[in-house]
Amino acid sequence: DDSNFCLKAVQRSWRLLQVLPAAKRDERRIVESAVRQNGLALEWASQQLRADRDVVLTAVRCTWQAARYALGAARKDRNVLLTSGRWPRSRSPKQR
Repeated sequence: DDSNFCLKAVQRSWRLLQVLPAAKRDERRIVESAVRQNGLALEWASQQLRADRDVVLTAVRCTWQAARYALGAARKDRNVLLTSGRWPRSRSPKQR
């Protein structure tokens, strides 16, 4: 099946995500496979997945700079900001 072929291709190289058809860049398992290898692959994910908190967190845990490609509420999510190091110091949780 077409999705399995695309998934296997992305598993070999996350960079292939950028040349996949838009419909394939909207499939969670394909995008998650790419962002687990390099969070910057989030740039080529669909807008829906770039706004998905879990997908964005997976990307940011791999590569903190991926936070720049997050959209919507995921872009302002506390965990995404903390993980990427973009949470303002004055608002950081107090250390015990």
